[in-house]
Formats: sequence, C-alpha cells, structure tokens
Amino acid sequence: MTVFDDLKQSFANLIGTDITTAGYVLAFVFIIVMIIVIEWAIDRDGKARGVTFLASIGIGVIFSAIFNLIPLWVPFVMALVLIFILVNPFADRATVG
Repeated sequence: MTVFDDLKQSFANLIGTDITTAGYVLAFVFIIVMIIVIEWAIDRDGKARGVTFLASIGIGVIFSAIFNLIPLWVPFVMALVLIFILVNPFADRATVG
C-alpha cells in the first residue's frame, strides 16, 4: 500500500464509488493542475501554446501513472494520441470544394 492507494480509497469512500473510478477522477484533477502549473510557469508570453499544452498533458498522464492513479496502459494510449496530434497525417491531403 502506498499513500496514493490510501488516497484513492478515501476519495472513493467520499464520493461513494469504487477505487478505480476514484483513481480516474484524481488523475483527471492532477492532470488539470499540471496543465495550469506548467502553462503559467513555462509559457508566460503565450508564444508556444500548443506544444506547452500537449507537454503539460503528457507530463500529467505520466505522473498519474507513476503515482498509480491510472493503469499503466493509459500513458501508452495517450502517447499514441499525442503523436497522432503532433504528426497530423491528414492535414495536407484534405481538400475543400
């Protein structure tokens, strides 16, 4: 048992749900906090909005998995999604009209 397992258990008791759902909710809150902290700390001028935002999400997901708030397969799926967003393979092939 780690302190994060106890945190998930107490939060699950608070909201009246199971431990897995409480872990997902806590991970979501942690990711939102990481987005706010990293956006304010790194991107003060507002020049690199997209890259900083995606990096904030990635760091939040990785730390949530390290803290055992979410299963370990979630960062791998998120990495695939972030790579797909950054590469944007359909951007040049789309035509309108």
